[in-house]
Amino acid sequence: MLEQLKQEIRCTSLMERVLWLSYGMLLLSMALDFHINEFRTLALLACAFYLTKNRDALNALFSSQQFRTMLLFPLIALGAWLFGEYGENGLKTFDWLFVFSIGFVVANAFGRRAVWALLIVPIASILGALVVSIYHLLAYGGLDLLFNSARKMEFYISSANRMGFTFMEAGAIVLGMYFLCHQKARKWLLLLLGTIAYLCWLTQSRSAVFGFAGFMGIAILLSLRRGMNLRNWLPLLASVGVVIGGAVILAGGSRILPTITKMSWDFLLNGRDEIWLATWEMFKQAPVFGHGVDSFSDIMTDFLASPETLGRFPYLHSWPVFFNAHQFVLGILVETGLAGLVVFIAVIIRAVRVVLRHGIEAWPALLMLAAYIVHGTGSYGFHRSWISAFFFLPLGLISGLYLQTCARLVITNHAPKASRTDKAELDNPGPG
Repeated sequence: MLEQLKQEIRCTSLMERVLWLSYGMLLLSMALDFHINEFRTLALLACAFYLTKNRDALNALFSSQQFRTMLLFPLIALGAWLFGEYGENGLKTFDWLFVFSIGFVVANAFGRRAVWALLIVPIASILGALVVSIYHLLAYGGLDLLFNSARKMEFYISSANRMGFTFMEAGAIVLGMYFLCHQKARKWLLLLLGTIAYLCWLTQSRSAVFGFAGFMGIAILLSLRRGMNLRNWLPLLASVGVVIGGAVILAGGSRILPTITKMSWDFLLNGRDEIWLATWEMFKQAPVFGHGVDSFSDIMTDFLASPETLGRFPYLHSWPVFFNAHQFVLGILVETGLAGLVVFIAVIIRAVRVVLRHGIEAWPALLMLAAYIVHGTGSYGFHRSWISAFFFLPLGLISGLYLQTCARLVITNHAPKASRTDKAELDNPGPG
């Protein structure tokens, strides 16, 4: 596996090395939830430097149908600012474009090497958890301080839910890589996947664990669609099953097991029904462009202070602040309106179609998106730059990888000549 990885990450020019290094640092910051904005800026500068010397890549980015569609996000944010009261954070939509562009450029420059680099996320997350655990064992004689009051393990991120989200995305990457590796390398990925599944369980983040199960189910459906034998899944399912079983025996399941066994909607939703109802009512106040990106907390505060909510939403009134709708579709609606939801649906559908027609190389990025969406049905949206990076980076990787592959096929006369837009590529799909 190491030898294969060395072959994949080899760079030639200084410009490529700078781009590669900045991309790796961005992935590391995502894995550790550490100064994501600063490392994103460094990666963006490296991409800009690369694009000044590679006009073809620049033209490919601006001619990408996916990129052009995403340019609607700032326009929607402008509409929210013009017609609403909370749209002053609309510039955050450029963060989404920047991260997408980084993924697009590195995939266009390095091809599948950009996908292999995603392994930085699971490796760094495991090493981070290991280092913190060893430190607590040596300094405090145990791991009790890593658990919060709800017996959810936090490791190196001060929120067990965000920690679980990181492990979930790391697991999606490893599972996607499993089918890209040689047979001998798969045992190492099985070890990585089992370790990540165990760590994810320890966080007791229900959205993360359910997201973990969700992207595994989606991966099985993808493999069936490609005609793969289900026997290839036996080692994976057995490994994860044994790990989760061991985790239940050794660490218990203070949140997840009661969720499954109690069959109680109140325990499952844990106040989310009130959040979702309030969010829906807030959305109806600005249905077209929404109230503005990253404005949920201010909207909710004013909404709960209004006379119309007196005597309603007792759960919400007992909490000081809410930063997201705990349901990413409702969060999109309240902040970007129906216009934003249409754009999100369009970019997701286009990414899925590209991967289904492109083949197996983009599976890690697609499974990252799948994990994000399943997780978002009951948890985070796009209110943090760190979280949204796990959505927009794989979008960029998928588009850039497909364009790079189509260009290579044209050069080698293995495919008819195609234009360098996502739309044309969908009309002239590559292998798979």
